Amino acid sequence: MQNQFGQTRQKSELEIQAFFDEGSECSLDLWDQQYKLSKELDAFQENTVQPIWQLREDLKYRLSEMQTNCEQPGPEYQCNLDEVIEEVEFVKKQQKIILEKLQRERVALERELEDCTSNALVCSLEERSALFHGIPPQLLTLECPYPDLKESVFVEFHKLANEYWLKFQEVDKDLKAISR
Repeated sequence: MQNQFGQTRQKSELEIQAFFDEGSECSLDLWDQQYKLSKELDAFQENTVQPIWQLREDLKYRLSEMQTNCEQPGPEYQCNLDEVIEEVEFVKKQQKIILEKLQRERVALERELEDCTSNALVCSLEERSALFHGIPPQLLTLECPYPDLKESVFVEFHKLANEYWLKFQEVDKDLKAISR
């Protein structure tokens, strides 16, 4: 399973690297972001994944050692068990602290996302109406040899704008109901 995740990660990183190598104006910002995320991922792995894998390897080693020396249990055996239990408890405490930190970060990000969403939805009714009902300058400057045709284009534009406005109001109402 670990190998499969590693291969998937490596493939994703190669695809991202290929994208960055193509070069674009925003690639420098993306490079910086990629570097920061890479450093954060490395720190996360060092603080969370590595201790667990190290503990796993230690426990495997101690288990194999105890199995080979199982004929002669003694005081060193009890001492080893105490060390193992102490190490397991230490890793559990580390993981609990990290999970609490991640939970706080998740809550903060959810709040930030909610704020952004609500700010995006807070657009006055007049602004929305102007977006839908305002005649675009391209349409106003349209040259047409037939004034009746130009007037009919304006009328059709208003009909379409009204239809879209009604549909938009329905969608907006549904979105507000969902966001509650």
